[in-house]
Amino acid sequence: MLFMSGGLIKAVLDLLNALVKDFANATPLASVLTIAVPAVAIFLAIREHIHRRVKSKDGKILDLSDDLRRKEKKLDDARHSLEQAEERYGRLLPRLPEHALELHDKEMLDQNFQPANRALLDWLEEEGEAASMVLLHRAEWAIAHAVQDLRAPGLVAAEACAIGAVALDPANERAMSLLNDVIAMREAEGQIMPPLQQSLTEIDARASELFDIDLFRDADEAEAEAYRRYDQGHYSAALPLVQRAVFARMQTIGKFAIPTFRIRLLQALLLDQLGRSDEALAIAQDVAAKGEQHPDLGPQHPSTLASRHLVAQILHTLGRSDEALAIAQDVAAKEEQHPDLGPQHPSTLNSRRLVERIAASQKG
Repeated sequence: MLFMSGGLIKAVLDLLNALVKDFANATPLASVLTIAVPAVAIFLAIREHIHRRVKSKDGKILDLSDDLRRKEKKLDDARHSLEQAEERYGRLLPRLPEHALELHDKEMLDQNFQPANRALLDWLEEEGEAASMVLLHRAEWAIAHAVQDLRAPGLVAAEACAIGAVALDPANERAMSLLNDVIAMREAEGQIMPPLQQSLTEIDARASELFDIDLFRDADEAEAEAYRRYDQGHYSAALPLVQRAVFARMQTIGKFAIPTFRIRLLQALLLDQLGRSDEALAIAQDVAAKGEQHPDLGPQHPSTLASRHLVAQILHTLGRSDEALAIAQDVAAKEEQHPDLGPQHPSTLNSRRLVERIAASQKG
């Protein structure tokens, strides 16, 4: 408000006092001065107040202008993001199988059979490999959960996804290997399998429970089933289950626990059996190094020696025979001297055979 300023109120009061004074004995100049002083004060106070109000208004205008610029920038950013999304959608649209199927159906309606088939073949050529890998991961997830009450639906879902992976990319050897394992396992069940849709629904329902289940129990079940599949020679079907067990062990007892070493060693062994020796070597070397440093194991412990044996075996597979031979000889010597093993123990004999194989390959 205009008259809320303390200085302005004082100036007005001074003026009123001057106006009601008795000027009878005052000279004209004195009277003018008496009135002029508070009048000037009023003028200055009013000017200052107006200046502050104008300045305040200008500040609000500037604030509003800054806010407007910020909102305009956000709007421009949103437009840019939308344009980018539309551009990405335009690039991705031809990659969707639905797009290829729509083109196929349209050409078929017009009885253009060759272009109709070409639409699907072009899509398979461009996207078949990637889509095949997606289905392979889906099949691996299903077979990893094909245990106990989910065994039958897991097998059905894994088989369907593996078939799709092979159909989309016949060169997908991992999918073909897994499909062979799943078919053999399903046939060995000797029971009627549930329908595909029901199996997929049951497997999908497990996804929402993945982090709610008892991970200790889950790790035990997964590891036991993985060893069973390994003993049966179903390496491709065993690997996803091992990875599930590794995850559960890591989440519960940690990466330095002895049971975690054991299941990771099986993981490395399976990877080597499946031709993924580079991946296997990294895991086996890590387990061996951690075993050597472990307070309950150490360099001489049978579990550590077993992991080093596997390192030597994988190095030999990779053609690094000099490194493999040195490790295998050291392991065999330590196993012979170990009080719980000795020269006739199966582990020692196995290490000796590995030394002989590596040495023979170097001579050949």
